[in-house]
Amino acid sequence: IGCQLASNVEVSYRKATNPIEAAEAASRSFGKLSGQVVDGLKQIIFNFSQVSNQVAGPVAIVAVGAEAAKTDATGIFQFAAIVNINLALFNVLPIPALDGGYLALLAVEALRGGKKIPTMVEQGIMGSGFVIMLGLGLILIVRDTFNLVH
Repeated sequence: IGCQLASNVEVSYRKATNPIEAAEAASRSFGKLSGQVVDGLKQIIFNFSQVSNQVAGPVAIVAVGAEAAKTDATGIFQFAAIVNINLALFNVLPIPALDGGYLALLAVEALRGGKKIPTMVEQGIMGSGFVIMLGLGLILIVRDTFNLVH
């Protein structure tokens, strides 16, 4: 549905001399980017009133991606990594209609001793989550488009 856009930092790169060094550098970069995404999600969850104007939908994300593509290949790869990490973490949050919502329902079933949640209740929970996500997505698309034009 969205991500928080933050200013970039200047990054310097050094070419790896062997595959192991490349894997270590990739691991460190992944850890650092994942930490930044987690920090951003924490700010959205715990400080939403102050960062709500920085939450962006697909239109703004594409606009930022287009700007990243203008710089160099490294910028677009890093941007793609951030978007993918953000989507992965957002997807496992216990929000109905996302994978995390299904995991939450499975946890509830486990706490109930394996007793299945009625299908109509599960569909109602997931359906309402889908409608809310769709509504938020549409709001962000309209807001981002308006901001892009003006």
